[in-house]
Amino acid sequence: GGAHWVGRDKLCGSLHHEPFKFVFVSACHSRYMGQAFVDAQIPHVVCCDHSDAIKDEAAIKFTRGFYSTLSEGYTIQAAFDAGKMAVSNWFGEKEADKFLLLPKHRDHDVCLFDADKCEEKRPEKKSFIPVLPPCPEGNELKVYKIIQLILSNQLVTLVHNQSDRCTQLASSISHYIQQRIESIPNVSVIHYVQLGLNVSPLKQLENQLKPVRENRANIFQTEGSSLMHSIINAIQDTKALVVIDGLFPDDTRLTCFITLMLKVGKVKFLMTAPVSTGISVNGVKECVVKI
Repeated sequence: GGAHWVGRDKLCGSLHHEPFKFVFVSACHSRYMGQAFVDAQIPHVVCCDHSDAIKDEAAIKFTRGFYSTLSEGYTIQAAFDAGKMAVSNWFGEKEADKFLLLPKHRDHDVCLFDADKCEEKRPEKKSFIPVLPPCPEGNELKVYKIIQLILSNQLVTLVHNQSDRCTQLASSISHYIQQRIESIPNVSVIHYVQLGLNVSPLKQLENQLKPVRENRANIFQTEGSSLMHSIINAIQDTKALVVIDGLFPDDTRLTCFITLMLKVGKVKFLMTAPVSTGISVNGVKECVVKI
């Protein structure tokens, strides 16, 4: 069959106001369609900006975050904010801002489902993995093979001549694992640190471990304990994957941290470096992948 065009007046005449409290237009470039539902007196409409396409993965993230929040008894506004937060964490604010809640100035703090209204929604955990363009097509097999090496080894190093390409690959691998974290064995959290920033790698780890600190009695304030050993104490018993992007083998403090971590815990490491690190401890050998 072909398309059946429905004008604004026919749409308004076809909708009964009472049963329709909310419409989700799940399509790219759907702002005009969303506005048509608003004109038909639908009080709450979610749609997408008319000027941009939406990434499929971003749409999935938003929909999952939105409906899971809505079903728990939260308001439409809270569910919309949760959906946008999920997209922003993975794809950045620009992609998240493509989702719209109409009418713009209406009060959307209302619940759709017959459930007690929840006062506070735990925000999705912030992702520290950089948002970069995906790897070029044709690299899917390479990404898959590296993920298999990460799952079967404790220490994997991507050795490169071009750091930007390696960073892009490490970011893509981290996002792939994070999006499937519940089904990935031996990895329950990813900590991603980048060298060359104004904040040191260990300080980046400390910032990412703040939720752990809150639950473990100020572990970073233990008297006589260095920041390095405090971080080790915080994550040694976790199924963590620590991604260190841009490691130089002559960085003795960071290589010391990795060596100590391998001695006491089962934390996995994925590193990018211009040359192999040569780290080998307690039977754990570096798995080197030349990019």
